[in-house]
Amino acid sequence: MKRILVLSNACFSKSDSNGRTLAELFSSLDRKFIAQFFVYGMPDFTICDNYYNVSDFDALRSLIKNKTYGEKINYESLNEGIGLANKKNKRKKTPLNKLLRELVWKYGKWDGDELKKWIDKFKPELIFLFLGDSIFLNRLAMEISEKYQIPIIVYSTENYYFKKYNYISRNFSIFYKVFYCFLKHSYKKLENYVRIAYLNTPLLAELYQSEFKFPCNYIFSPSKIDFVDNTKFNQENIVVSYLGNLGLGRHKALIELSEKLNNIYPNLKLDVYGNCPNDLIKLELNSCKYIRYLGFVSYSEVIKIMHTSALLIHVEDSTDYNNNDLKYAFSTKIADSICSGTPLLLYANKNLAETDFLSKHQCAFIATSKEELNNALNKVFDYEERKKVIDNAKKIKKLYFSNFNQIIDIIRGVI
Repeated sequence: MKRILVLSNACFSKSDSNGRTLAELFSSLDRKFIAQFFVYGMPDFTICDNYYNVSDFDALRSLIKNKTYGEKINYESLNEGIGLANKKNKRKKTPLNKLLRELVWKYGKWDGDELKKWIDKFKPELIFLFLGDSIFLNRLAMEISEKYQIPIIVYSTENYYFKKYNYISRNFSIFYKVFYCFLKHSYKKLENYVRIAYLNTPLLAELYQSEFKFPCNYIFSPSKIDFVDNTKFNQENIVVSYLGNLGLGRHKALIELSEKLNNIYPNLKLDVYGNCPNDLIKLELNSCKYIRYLGFVSYSEVIKIMHTSALLIHVEDSTDYNNNDLKYAFSTKIADSICSGTPLLLYANKNLAETDFLSKHQCAFIATSKEELNNALNKVFDYEERKKVIDNAKKIKKLYFSNFNQIIDIIRGVI
């Protein structure tokens, strides 16, 4: 094996979705081959025990005080209370803030001797970059690649390079145009250093391949959730659950679905779990008499709920903006739902990557319109219909979501 330096905003983590995706990808690799530079999160030491953290606040302090900030992280330092959990930037995202953040990272003095010594001591042989919309991470990857003459593998779950529209605040912004110009330039410069790219859906891999000269492939993040066949369910206490993000208008789709559900099954309510982005969304969910809003739960609790539910729900609010912005997205909750053994109902636009995948493999109930939603809900508790969906989901789990050695296969293919 080769020593891999992982560069990402989120660290390997059990709580953050991006961190958990990374952790699943690297879970089969010996920790001694991994080091990670990260910006925020609480590290998972079962995956890696060699971390270096520079937060956004550290980068800002380094600019203001012309002094290096950032530190090596180990299990002991966490117990001493370095406060990593509070270092995540919680300011509202705007194009101006994104632009200012990049300027802080570009001109700050955060990349001092301690970071260089940490990298030198590890002696990386390969860089794994979680590619997003952080220009400074792209720049750091290129600098390390050039210094050590080592290749870069990129992994991405997003299509930021292709978002000419303002995906941050949705309205016209000259600051977004400037930020997007810098982002595109960064991607094009990075192109010369990348050995291969891996994307999280086939559609996203095709999109990247149409634009960049490096080879593009796709891998689904594996899921460790146990498959518990839930064809039969507790008919005396039927539980229908949604677990996930409540932004991007999803609460509206959930309210609509809950009303349809109650029309067909008058005694059923939809249990909704997740953080509300604001008080208005929480108020709308709590005001819907067909929904029980139950708030945020830990990932371990998520797994229990998946296994004890009769039906899992995933929705996307079908507006023109969302259909465009989410076209290539694939929620980690969808992967877990498929692998859980409990049938999933997806209510979303037909042109999304997640709809395309689930429809193609017939491993979920699909509704792309209000009419289809009625038809799907009439089938979700039918034994034969559930059996078809669950049998297909079991095959798909084995085919796409059970390879925990894929990062090893990737490394061997690159070197």
